[in-house]
Amino acid sequence: MRKRFLLSLILSAVFTPQLFGQDAFTVPRSNKVIYGQLAFPDGSKVNFVTRDGMWVTVEDRTGFYGFQGIVVNEKTTNFNVHKIIRTVSPTGEVRSATEEIFTPRDIPVGASVRYQVEESARHPQKAGSVRLRPTAVGEWAFALAPIEDPSQLPAMELLATYGVSGNGICCVTCNYRTICANSVTTSCGSCEGGGGGALEY
Repeated sequence: MRKRFLLSLILSAVFTPQLFGQDAFTVPRSNKVIYGQLAFPDGSKVNFVTRDGMWVTVEDRTGFYGFQGIVVNEKTTNFNVHKIIRTVSPTGEVRSATEEIFTPRDIPVGASVRYQVEESARHPQKAGSVRLRPTAVGEWAFALAPIEDPSQLPAMELLATYGVSGNGICCVTCNYRTICANSVTTSCGSCEGGGGGALEY
């Protein structure tokens, strides 16, 4: 069964998760990107690139989370973290909901923030600390234009234009953990799903 992602919109700099139909995705705010790294309790590290307004999703045995990144300026990012919850209806439809588990906060480029989101497989009663570190802000060339105010467009138009494939999301599974973003690099392999790469000036 393919993954379902929750649509999360940024309206007037406010994080407002919403669901359109059964497909889910994030809407980009600009062509800027955040380069970053996630470090997990088991010692593994993942490098990612996520477009402004989109999120890095992490799914493993302990849960399903979305780290949504916003470019504040060249030296500052802002991340909002949601737990993504799936339910299956009696007819077999997969539905998603989110729970904001941390208040959105600014993270300077080069700084690290630890989030207690994962449980240790060896010690389930102890929460594991996932460290997020944005390393740079850049700009890529993307085929699809960003949207400053998604509320001005019909839901189905957003769904048709900015669905998972339209957003250029790719995923890598490593150490029983699946990471999805515009670009993902792990010890098991890497992928790049969107944009034409960094812009050169």
